[in-house]
Amino acid sequence: MHILQKIFFKHVSSNNFKRRQEIHLISYIKGTVAYKGKDSVVIENHGIGYQIKVPSRVLEGVNSGEEAMLHTYLYVREDQLALFGFSSIQELETFQILLGISGIGPKAALSVLSTMSVEDLYYAVFSEDAKSIAKTPGIGPKGAKRMIIELKDKLNQKLRVSFRGRGSSAQTFLY
Repeated sequence: MHILQKIFFKHVSSNNFKRRQEIHLISYIKGTVAYKGKDSVVIENHGIGYQIKVPSRVLEGVNSGEEAMLHTYLYVREDQLALFGFSSIQELETFQILLGISGIGPKAALSVLSTMSVEDLYYAVFSEDAKSIAKTPGIGPKGAKRMIIELKDKLNQKLRVSFRGRGSSAQTFLY
């Protein structure tokens, strides 16, 4: 077992272990993009290369050899540690909200954010546009409808929404 896994799981008893345990260890990583893969980047910071899985929109916005900063989410399971990176806090928070939906894991959540911007997703949810969400690979029409129902409740708790037209900002985050 990797040393980080030993540290994390030492503090989590098997009786109360949740499948998706939130651990806020790394808020963001800033460094040089050392490698750009199919669905991830490696950011080198002080001699350490961090492999970070990212949505395709983030991947398109970074170039090897250039500096980048990604807001991160550490996904922890009994058999896996993975870092996910996002260009904005809103993307990160949306990813976390998506993980809270039954049947949506990190791969599907990343796929949603690769297919749609945060604003487009919120617009689709609040206008009940299941067709737009169903364009996401791995999410069919039934899954999109279920996602809308669950997301509406979660987003209403997190957001105050104002629609002044499709071109304006579809959300205002409450802090």
